[in-house]
Amino acid sequence: MAADSTRTRTVVVIRHAKAQDMEHSGASTDHERSLTTRGRADAAAVGELLATVLDPDAETLTMVSSAARAVETWEQVAAELDAVPEARVLDELYEAGGNEVVDLLALLDDDVHVAVVVGHNPTIQAVVHQLDNRDDEDLTGQLDKRGLSTASVALLELDGPWSGIEPGSCRLVRLEVPRADH
Repeated sequence: MAADSTRTRTVVVIRHAKAQDMEHSGASTDHERSLTTRGRADAAAVGELLATVLDPDAETLTMVSSAARAVETWEQVAAELDAVPEARVLDELYEAGGNEVVDLLALLDDDVHVAVVVGHNPTIQAVVHQLDNRDDEDLTGQLDKRGLSTASVALLELDGPWSGIEPGSCRLVRLEVPRADH
């Protein structure tokens, strides 16, 4: 069956959860830094949120930066989902800029209805700013004011095929910072 190119697609952008700083991490590189205890709990809270928001029957693909903290964030999120989507760990997301992330989204097959991207700031925040058509002044204002802290989630909607994703092509429909009780 051919994909419906007029369908609304969802982009879920997640900034990795709180990671250990280099000095205390024991990691030899930034790429190897792992999550803190708080980070793991907050990532699980992101998963709890997504379990209530995402349609488990929608064809979903997750793209995760290869950095340890992003992979760990996704693992904690996925543990809370009833239907765990395919995840691709991508080295190119570790140092990607906003344009590169948008380019990756534009290449997705139209059978994919939801794309989840787990990455790092400043890129993740730049992607949301770039895609947001600024129709919801309240959400855009929140994004402008507070940015995307660790374990933040932004949901955007795109009408039409992935090939049509470009600056200003998506509606920012939700901006959340789920937190576990610490």
